[in-house]
Amino acid sequence: MGAFLSIYTLSLFLVMMLICINGESTNQKTFNVLRYGAVGDGRRDDSEAFSNVWRDSCNAVTDKATIIIPGGKTFLVQPIVFTGPCKPKQINILLSGVIVAPLGPSSWKGKDVEKWIVFKKVSGLNLDGSGSFDGRGKSWWDHKCRYHPGKGCIVVAPTVLYIESCNDVKVSRISIKDSPQGQIAVLGGVNFDFGFLKIHTPGYTLNTDGIHLQSCSYVNIHNTDISSGDDCISIGDYTSFINVTNVNCGPGHGVSIGSLGLGGGKANVHNITVQHVNFFGTTNGVRIKTYKVGRGEVKNVVFSNLNFTNVENPIIIDQYYGLKPNRFPRMELLIMFMLLSMAFSGLSTETINSVSVMEYGAVGDGNTDDSPAFLKAWEEVCKSESTNSSLTIPGKNFLLKPVTFNGPCKSSYINVQLSGNLVAPKSKSDYKGYHLDTWLSFSNINGLVITGDGTIDGQGSVWWPNPCFGAAPKAMKFNRCYGLVLSGLRHVNSARNHITITKCDNATISKLHITAPGTSPNTDGIDIASSTGVQVHDSVIGTGDDCIAISGGSSMINITGVFCGPGHGISIGALGVHGESDIVEEVHVRNCTFEGTLTGVRIKTWQGGSGYARKIYFEEIQLNAANSPIIIDQFYCPGGGGCQNKASAVKVSDVSYKEIKGTSMTDKAINLSCDDNVSCTNIVLDHVHITAADPKKKVSSSCNNAHGRSSNTIPVVDCLLQ
Repeated sequence: MGAFLSIYTLSLFLVMMLICINGESTNQKTFNVLRYGAVGDGRRDDSEAFSNVWRDSCNAVTDKATIIIPGGKTFLVQPIVFTGPCKPKQINILLSGVIVAPLGPSSWKGKDVEKWIVFKKVSGLNLDGSGSFDGRGKSWWDHKCRYHPGKGCIVVAPTVLYIESCNDVKVSRISIKDSPQGQIAVLGGVNFDFGFLKIHTPGYTLNTDGIHLQSCSYVNIHNTDISSGDDCISIGDYTSFINVTNVNCGPGHGVSIGSLGLGGGKANVHNITVQHVNFFGTTNGVRIKTYKVGRGEVKNVVFSNLNFTNVENPIIIDQYYGLKPNRFPRMELLIMFMLLSMAFSGLSTETINSVSVMEYGAVGDGNTDDSPAFLKAWEEVCKSESTNSSLTIPGKNFLLKPVTFNGPCKSSYINVQLSGNLVAPKSKSDYKGYHLDTWLSFSNINGLVITGDGTIDGQGSVWWPNPCFGAAPKAMKFNRCYGLVLSGLRHVNSARNHITITKCDNATISKLHITAPGTSPNTDGIDIASSTGVQVHDSVIGTGDDCIAISGGSSMINITGVFCGPGHGISIGALGVHGESDIVEEVHVRNCTFEGTLTGVRIKTWQGGSGYARKIYFEEIQLNAANSPIIIDQFYCPGGGGCQNKASAVKVSDVSYKEIKGTSMTDKAINLSCDDNVSCTNIVLDHVHITAADPKKKVSSSCNNAHGRSSNTIPVVDCLLQ
């Protein structure tokens, strides 16, 4: 018996060793292509190794999987498709080496000649590193027309990086060069971030667009250099909420929206922002091009803060695209001339004005009031006529009294680099003589970017014992700040809301860490009101109130990759207070985690209001011991007294709950409590699986005047009306 146990133990040990070696352990998170047989000499085909490493990482039972493509090596890879969906929520590809394509059209026979590296139906992809893709396009360019197997010589060639039907994709720091045709193409999906890329193909090449977007939404392209033989960035049909900023383009054909309406097709492109882009020697600058026979619309397009150097056609709207030259009627020429005149009047050379608060008397000892120094430094930055201005706050502790940083500023782009700590006064008496609404206020500033690893410390504990509404200051408020970017900071212990965003369009908030005790009253993490095109992603928020609250007048809000807890979850509302009319629409909350929150995803409205909350999507949500995980509350009445049931209400419709799972601390896991007179309509629950946090208990659902449908849902929701 002892011998048998020894053999069994040894065998088990060997099996575990083999599992670890092959990267198949459920605890294994890292997969190196070299361990799968990749050679990396640039000559031998490493495609099989890449396929196998993808297979194992995609099937790994882990939250995150990382694929290592090491530096100092060159990997020859044939056309390949990396297909999802995958089990990990996130797949990181760390590219340090070089991946090269097959050499020439003859090597592509029998393969898809339009694509080289393809990611299809993958969510949570993060492609990062100092490595590169080499498309080896010269042998394609040398053909007067391009060879296609079985079809002869036509204008078709591979795109280097083809991203199809994917969500939550981030590509950063890599280089792409010498593509046979397109360099990056995105077809379908939401939530893309392309940053700090170097994309280069000679200007004489054909159809080598830098980044092409089609049928996708919520795309950020930033801090990137693109040179090509065609459009640096091409924005195709069915795209929305595209933000292009801090891009260098040239040579190439500029940034184009179109060509739309080919063959009489219907176009739908909206909410496009292109700002802080430099064009060098391009054929065009910014262009909208449509075919004469097309239908549909292009709307909410903003081009701002652009620099043109030796550009042939800086601004074009061409609704006769594809027709012969000299086809413009007089009105089109007049529109183009007016736009060109406005653009040229704002041109300036690219200069950067950098200011440090230390130059203006800031001490940074945590005791001296540094507010006057900050205001002087801000005045200098704001009045600068440089295209880019920078305000540096070094790694010290700066005590600030309530202060307002006002615009508009002459500098079109202001970067605040915060490395130190901003500390609020510790005593209420220090606020005497100041407006109590806000500690740090930013107003009417376009192109404001605040980044760094510093901390905003609201010193809120002195305020929390008296939690009356309006009696304590918000830590930071941004009002009418177009193109706002907040990233990387820590926000702690605000007296009330940590961050308030109001009347700010096209804002991006990312990589924040916001914390306050779960017992601290009214300390919302991020409040969004009367704003459009706001993206919040990859942040940790734990407070005493809503992690994120979305108020009236807000639309096109995209929240993804947020960890919430403690707190009151992510809330839309409360809407309709004091009988007001509020409107919220197009809110997308995806891939978020709630840990021990008072509620999960919530829509709350007061009785007696009007307006609507519609087109709201909660998807891929993880709930861990959350109270009231899913709730629509149209009888919201904090404190529970004096609230009456009234005839009017905010209309709630088109709300979708999909792929939501986890545990509930309360027995009522799903509560759809809609107004008695104004019903909720088109409420959809699909693949929702919520069980009791206590295995001995059960959870249930309830509805009041809610219409819709449910499928694959636990607990069963059989109370929805048709």
